Amino acid sequence: VAPSPLSVVTRMLAAGRILFGLFPLSLAALGFVHCLRLCRPGNDPREITQSATALVFPIVAIFNAAGIIWMTLQVPVPSYMKASYFLVSMPAAAAFVALGTNSIEGKTSMRIAVASAVGTLAVLSAADVLHIALSFH
Repeated sequence: VAPSPLSVVTRMLAAGRILFGLFPLSLAALGFVHCLRLCRPGNDPREITQSATALVFPIVAIFNAAGIIWMTLQVPVPSYMKASYFLVSMPAAAAFVALGTNSIEGKTSMRIAVASAVGTLAVLSAADVLHIALSFH
């Protein structure tokens, strides 16, 4: 087996970012489920028109993902630009994270864990940028 071309520091930082990046992803998944619950009339004391407005975010996210998958199947060439097409779904992702964060509002220990994980993720990302910048010398 050939040795990895990546340094140990790069692999450790990448592993940490993946591990701690699962916390915001789980908040977004929780928010997505919560948003789908809000879309069903009767699950909420709101009117049906207010429930229908919550449906916009899942529709945007699902159709955007489906369009990118369809485009990938039509042109099976790896492209770094395909990730930028998900920028259209950023408002939906922000709404999902907000709803996920709102659902853990009363759980102090869970809020501390998520805040610590997001803070650690930011520190690991900054360390990775510094590692890249310092590796050019």
